[in-house]
Amino acid sequence: MHVHIGAQGRLGFAAAELMCEILHVELGSLTPLSLLRDTALRVKPVIDAELMEADQLNFHPLVNTESTGIAPQSLLTFIASCGHVPLFVDFDAMAMASARA
Repeated sequence: MHVHIGAQGRLGFAAAELMCEILHVELGSLTPLSLLRDTALRVKPVIDAELMEADQLNFHPLVNTESTGIAPQSLLTFIASCGHVPLFVDFDAMAMASARA
């Protein structure tokens, strides 16, 4: 699956130290809203295409003790305002294609 999104090596969770260094969030608090803190543009946002069909998306607002809702289009506007360009992936289709292979 990593090949389809241009990643090198296997996909996995980032180390807590790396999330803290780049996005300034603690383990358990990762959110697309933390892209605000990635001023060096080291993170590539990868979004499941199916999420864009939802009425509302819920995320932690940089801490995991609260949640906030945002419309999919507003999330995209926010991501763009942070200087990032998201990659949309149909993970379900990729998983089905991998299962057939």
